[in-house]
Amino acid sequence: MLRALGILAGLVALAGLYVRLAPSDPQRWHVPLTFNENRDFKNGVQRVVQAPGGLATLAALIGTDPFAGSVANGHATWIVRTPV
Repeated sequence: MLRALGILAGLVALAGLYVRLAPSDPQRWHVPLTFNENRDFKNGVQRVVQAPGGLATLAALIGTDPFAGSVANGHATWIVRTPV
């Protein structure tokens, strides 16, 4: 029984590492925006955010470099994964 729990804990740890370290394809995520108004979907949303300072303020709040694109170009994509 103890061995089975150890194996299960190891599998959970490996799954967590995969989620944390899995590679991402910029061409899949960094795509041209095709909306200019808020939209609600069954499994997600699209939001137009008007922030003082614009994208630069958002970039400062995110606190990491963009995954693709840049703030200077006005179109950036971030992937942020928690340590847990």
